[in-house]
Amino acid sequence: MIRMKAASENGNNGEYVLILRPAGDSPLTVLFEPGAGEFELEPATEFRIEISGAEDERLEFSHGDGFVAVWPSPALTIRVTDGSGADLRLLGY
Repeated sequence: MIRMKAASENGNNGEYVLILRPAGDSPLTVLFEPGAGEFELEPATEFRIEISGAEDERLEFSHGDGFVAVWPSPALTIRVTDGSGADLRLLGY
């Protein structure tokens, strides 16, 4: 399941928060592309993805059975934390 809400909007920049959690009893593999990291998201846990940047920049998702790939524009700033609030280390971001 993915939920998204606008955290705030300041002039030409938007800030958004995505909450990503597995639906069901199986873990979900989360890929941050291109090559920024791969993480396993266990059932009943979540990732919080904070995104900021110009509103015309894109964040794309692809998905399949048991995985979600997140493709942020290189111009976006993203921060990902796990359910305990610990930062996930993403290469290149």
